[in-house]
Amino acid sequence: MKGQWIYVSLFVSLALFISRFYNEITLYIVFIIVSIFIIKRTSSTTAVICFLAFFLTIFYYFYTESRNNSVLSPQQTTFDGNLSSIPRINGNFLSFSFQTEQGETVQSYYKIRNEQEQKFLKQLRVGMNCRVEGALEIPKQNRNPGLFNYKEYLYFQRIHWTMTVSDIKECQYQQRTMFFAGLRQSGIQRMNTHIGKPLNAFVNALIFGSREDFNEETIMLYETQGVVHLLAISGLHVGLLVGGAFLILLRLGLTREHSALFLLFFLPIYGVLTGASPSVVRSVVMSMIVLFLYITGWRRKLSGIDVLALCFLALTINSPYAVFNAGFQLSFVVTFFILLSHRIISKFSHFLWRLIALSLIAQLASIPLLLYHFYEFSLLSFFLNLFFVPFFSFILMPASLFLFFTSGIVPVIPQAVETVTLFFVEWSTELLRSAGNVHFSIITIGKVNAWQFCLLYVVIFYVCFQIEKAQRLKDILASSLLLVICLSFYCFMPYMNPNGEVSVIDVGQGDSILIQLPFRKAVYLIDTGGSISFQQEEWEKRQTTFSVGKDIVHPYLKSKGITSITKLIITHGDHDHGGSALELLKLVDVKELVLGKKKLFSELEQELVRETMKRGTPLTLVGSGDVWKEGEHTFNVLAPFGMEEDTNEQSIVIYTVFGNHRWLFTGDLGEKGEQKLIETFPALEVDVLKVGHHGSKTSTSTFFLEEIQPSYGLVSTGEDNRYNHPHPEVLERLEQNNVKIFRTDKQGALIYRFSWKAGTFQTSLP
Repeated sequence: MKGQWIYVSLFVSLALFISRFYNEITLYIVFIIVSIFIIKRTSSTTAVICFLAFFLTIFYYFYTESRNNSVLSPQQTTFDGNLSSIPRINGNFLSFSFQTEQGETVQSYYKIRNEQEQKFLKQLRVGMNCRVEGALEIPKQNRNPGLFNYKEYLYFQRIHWTMTVSDIKECQYQQRTMFFAGLRQSGIQRMNTHIGKPLNAFVNALIFGSREDFNEETIMLYETQGVVHLLAISGLHVGLLVGGAFLILLRLGLTREHSALFLLFFLPIYGVLTGASPSVVRSVVMSMIVLFLYITGWRRKLSGIDVLALCFLALTINSPYAVFNAGFQLSFVVTFFILLSHRIISKFSHFLWRLIALSLIAQLASIPLLLYHFYEFSLLSFFLNLFFVPFFSFILMPASLFLFFTSGIVPVIPQAVETVTLFFVEWSTELLRSAGNVHFSIITIGKVNAWQFCLLYVVIFYVCFQIEKAQRLKDILASSLLLVICLSFYCFMPYMNPNGEVSVIDVGQGDSILIQLPFRKAVYLIDTGGSISFQQEEWEKRQTTFSVGKDIVHPYLKSKGITSITKLIITHGDHDHGGSALELLKLVDVKELVLGKKKLFSELEQELVRETMKRGTPLTLVGSGDVWKEGEHTFNVLAPFGMEEDTNEQSIVIYTVFGNHRWLFTGDLGEKGEQKLIETFPALEVDVLKVGHHGSKTSTSTFFLEEIQPSYGLVSTGEDNRYNHPHPEVLERLEQNNVKIFRTDKQGALIYRFSWKAGTFQTSLP
């Protein structure tokens, strides 16, 4: 079976994806193609094992599914158990995993009341037995397509409940059930005590695999430039540590076999100490297999790719859900490509050229997965990795190990090492910041579908094959050009799409409506959502905070491949409509900001005006009677009239036609504004009404509905909001006028896809 295990792992992965996504036709086509290849190109024994593994995996997956359910009652409010993850305090917010006495894990959250309580909670340690009181909730579903699916993420970890904790008490050590996890927490706290910011975050990431001490800006810099994998313990780091430890053990007088045996038993402990991330687990298991083969003398019976395949099989047997993790996929696919390309890398004798080849192969291997999960990749990541991989591996990693073993123990020397290392860390961060200012460096395509994903990997395999057999640089230009054409085609696909789309994004209690015209002639964003931030004491401030713009609107734009907005229209100055506008001005390219004509701008609008002037972004003020046209679509501004006193009545109101339906976008327009609208435009007829002010009873009057006679009403409001929007009176008025109601609080994002003569509505939640 030497060299054949990769086929078995391929069939196992196909079985898992077909079991999970059984409606995806592309997967069945891939399975048929791979099956034909296996039957024709391998032995009958290999083919039988592959097909047997395929059907056994399907059985095993559904067996696992049948056992992945909850034993807890939703009415239960008191739980005994232990803290199964390191408690994380982020300002006035505590989060931790709690394993109940029934053996089920619950993801738990607690809002800290005061600074004294925060100091007390910092004493909590992983493994502590506690009594916790709180209310169980089913994890929230993904309310916007293309965004991170938190409910699915927890499900794959066999977590079925989140808990809003009201009290934590009776915490004590009864037994050391999580000894090594406790050591990890102690080590992280020790580094935070003896090493200053921001270096402590890098040390904890490289020694313990913890990224919780990084601020949001640093994480975003590393993510957007394609080097965030260095903030986790990678296979290279594990390989360097194993190799270094092996040499040290030999120097201490141990035999090669005894050294390998020692590392074989130490590696699982190391995996737990470093948080057992997918890349760490893959590296540890692969290293253990190699060491086992070395000890037993079987190392010649398996190739490197066989070891990777056996590692994959071992981890999927442990958890078939692991294969759906983005980090797991990236770790195995990149490693597979590197092993498969050993002939390409071995062509070069100089270390620098080998590093360039290795980095190029890794970048090519990761592109389809990055586009599928994160919708973009960095053109500069290849060049940045050439610097950052050696920097992290041969400078920052040894320095972190030195500081870990000496800080707080040896005087003077660690401080000097810390100062020098901090200088290099800050310099490298500035390098990333400068790279981020190169606007063309990030290629955002949007979410690729299954056939696009497979086609891209076929092209990349072809490119690698051509590189392997090429003798001169010009021999690989044709294949490289094919990859460029393929990526360019994906980039320009939206500009070839004859259909348009209107998305009422679920931003909670607020408004944000994305309009994409056919052939992407223009992209308009009406409002951005947002939330009001309250003044907090220093102890309450969180290192990482949730933001509607950063965490909902911007990822949604990226999932559509949108990096530029033709018009950003802020209907009025309330924070739930324009609170994230400043943030989006920094995250995407806004061609024009549109505000309503009025006597006096709100504080938020004044801030937006200052920011647009600073950036050189054109600012347009619109009022009743203004019109603009884009292709076949005309947009009529019906309000404001410029003399309104109330903020809501100052809302920009837009009338247009999509898919043979007449649309009216009303912002937070109230009854007075509706009355003025009908007086000014008595013949106004509407098919689709964006219901004003989130369904407040001060809007959407009976008179207004009877005059415009809409067929559909779209309500953008937050789930279980404190304002009780939409108000029952408004819902009753809409129903009495035979208006079909769509609500973001019940149905998530509302999407209308249209052609020139027709359109259909779709909701994110059933």
